[in-house]
Amino acid sequence: MKRELEQDGHTIYLAKNKKEAQVYIYGDNRLDIVILDPELPDCYGHPLLGQIQARVPPIKVIIHTFAEFFNGMNVDKNVYFVEKSAVSIAPLKRRILSFGKV
Repeated sequence: MKRELEQDGHTIYLAKNKKEAQVYIYGDNRLDIVILDPELPDCYGHPLLGQIQARVPPIKVIIHTFAEFFNGMNVDKNVYFVEKSAVSIAPLKRRILSFGKV
């Protein structure tokens, strides 16, 4: 996914765990979109999603996971879902493009 999105001109920051994700989310990086896998080690998605949703200014979040994990999440208008699969890069790219210039 990182390679594919970088080929389209996006800057990608990868987080290996919740702590690294928080550094990017609250750091000096200008983020347009967060692609969140709720299975991120030490995270389990929900607490980090709540922190992202509380961020000012708000940021769009694409939840990239399986439907059964997404269905229990408390989401707002800035949260979108793309189901994880062997071919999920195309739906991810379409969702990113739907946001316009980011």
